[in-house]
Amino acid sequence: MGYYYYWGFLDYERALEQFSLALNSMPNDHKVWAGIGYVRRRQGRWQEALENLKQAVALDPRAALTMFNLAQTYQLMRRYAEAERTYDQALLLDPDPQSFGQKAWVYLQWQGSTERARAALEELSQRIESVEVKTIGHSWYPLVELFERKYPKALEQLSSVTSEIFDYQYYFVPKPLVYAQIYGLMGQSERELAYYDSARAVLEAELRGNMEDHRLHSSLGIAYAGLGRNDDAVREAKLAVELMHVEREAWKGLFPLEDLARVYTMVGEYDAAIDQLDYLLSIPGEISVPLLRIDPTWDPLRDHPRFQAMLAKYE
Repeated sequence: MGYYYYWGFLDYERALEQFSLALNSMPNDHKVWAGIGYVRRRQGRWQEALENLKQAVALDPRAALTMFNLAQTYQLMRRYAEAERTYDQALLLDPDPQSFGQKAWVYLQWQGSTERARAALEELSQRIESVEVKTIGHSWYPLVELFERKYPKALEQLSSVTSEIFDYQYYFVPKPLVYAQIYGLMGQSERELAYYDSARAVLEAELRGNMEDHRLHSSLGIAYAGLGRNDDAVREAKLAVELMHVEREAWKGLFPLEDLARVYTMVGEYDAAIDQLDYLLSIPGEISVPLLRIDPTWDPLRDHPRFQAMLAKYE
C-alpha cells in the first residue's frame, strides 16, 4: 500500500502512513526503511532520506538495490566521493549495469572527467556481456563524446543505439532530438532543422493522448526552440514545470526546470536561463558546476558575467 500511494499517485503522506504501519510490526526490515527513504527523497527531505537509507543498509548490508539507492542519494546531494564509494560497494554486491552508468555520471558531475566516465563504461563492457549492457553502454557513450566535442563520434555512437526514444520516468527524448542538437553544434543547420522537425512530429503525436505528461512538453519545447518557434517553446517548457514542479516531486521536478533553462538559452533569453540554473544549483539535484562547464548546451552563456559569477559562487 505504501508503494501504491507512492508510485501510483505521488501521495507521499499516505504512503508514509502505510510504511509507518509496516514499521510497527517489522522494525528491522530493511525494505520498510528503504521505502520511507525513497518517499522522503521525493519530498525533498534529503537528509532524512539519507538517514533512512543508511539505516536500511545497516540492517541488510548485502541488499544491492538499497546500496545503489544510497549511492544515488549521495550523488543528488553532491556528495560525490561518498557516492563513488557506495557505488563501488553496490557493484561488489551485484555488478549491475545501472551502477556502472551512474558511476560514470558521478565522474562527469564531480570532476567533469570524461576520461573517468569512459573508464567506468569500459569496465562495464569488459565485466558483463548482455544485450542490456550494450543498450546502457551505448546510451551513455554519445553523451561522453558530446561533452568532449567529438561530434562525428557522438553521431556514430548515437546511430548504434537501438532505441528510437529514450523513455524513462524523468524524460521522453526522441532520438531525432539528440541528432538535431549534435548537427546544430556542428553547424549543419539544414540537417539540424530536419531532425528538430522530426522530433516535433513524434512529440505532437504522443501528446494527443498524454497531455498531462510533463516530459513530452519539455522535449517539445526544445524542438520548437530549435525550429525558431520561440513563444511556443517557452510556453511548452513552462507548462512542463507547472505539471511537475519540484514542490510536488523533488527529483522528477528537476528535469523540466533544466529543460526550461535550455529552452531559454536556445531562444536567447540568457538571464532567464541563468535564473533557472542558479536555482537548480542551490538545491540538491543532477546538475553541477563541472557539468555546466563541459556541456556544450550552455556555450551561449559562457561569456555572460552572471553565468561566470554563478559558477564561481557554487564552485
